[in-house]
Amino acid sequence: MKKYIFILFTSMLSFILLSGCNKKEVPSISSIHTLASGKTDLYESASQLENSASVIVKVQKISDENVLQSSSSNHPYGYTLSNVTITNIYKNTSHQTLNINDTIPIYENQFFYEDDDGNTVTCHVNRYNKMNNNREYILYLKYSEDDSWYYILGVTFGKINVDMEEPSLVPADSITLYNGQSYDNSNRQFEDNLMKQIQEEVLNLYQ
Repeated sequence: MKKYIFILFTSMLSFILLSGCNKKEVPSISSIHTLASGKTDLYESASQLENSASVIVKVQKISDENVLQSSSSNHPYGYTLSNVTITNIYKNTSHQTLNINDTIPIYENQFFYEDDDGNTVTCHVNRYNKMNNNREYILYLKYSEDDSWYYILGVTFGKINVDMEEPSLVPADSITLYNGQSYDNSNRQFEDNLMKQIQEEVLNLYQ
């Protein structure tokens, strides 16, 4: 499987599952959305996701908890732990018993913290856009025996929105740029196109 590195800042931390977010001087605003980078596998089709996943389910999100593991340095990091209800099961080779209507925990690569100026800073790893409550998703997952939760393949690739109008990735126009930083527009367009292609493939398979 190819490795995919999304470089968005001149100096970033990279984590596989636990990801840090740069904290730098920003304009004085109450809500900031920014990005962290993470090294992950690149999936280019629904079939690649299916081959790698041990669990494929359709779910409805019901709740979540923001988990901030460190806010004492210039690089806070954390995640969201979400609860979803299973509405359909397409694959399960995880050795975990799963049934329709079960509630399972999902690790999501997004978190927020309050900075020194009182701004709420939301960090999106590789532009990950977390699931919304009461919305449906098709998830390609693996189970973490150590943590007793499920995690999404490829950070972003294994979360498929059932609603085509809901952004799969955090929209570029909602990101607050730090001073002296910019986006790689060509890379962003590649990601948007690839996510749309995979979404269409998955929905054609399961909807």
